Amino acid sequence: MAYFTGDVTGLGVGSAVRYRGVPVGTVRDIRLDPTNVEQVQVLMDVSADAPIKEDTIAQLALQGITGVAFIQLTGGQIPPLR
Repeated sequence: MAYFTGDVTGLGVGSAVRYRGVPVGTVRDIRLDPTNVEQVQVLMDVSADAPIKEDTIAQLALQGITGVAFIQLTGGQIPPLR
């Protein structure tokens, strides 16, 4: 789940979720946070093998000039190479 404080226009149920541009899931639900109406709560279905970490950042991004929005995931601690 991710929380946004800004406008999420263009994002909808079924919108893509990508990790560094690679498709890893879809948006399942969008609603106002019942505990803080200044935030939008976005529930995502993300592949179990996506490298999501505690400090991964979710940002709203637009695809080309169409105005279609998607969630872009970035960051997260990557374990050191062995």
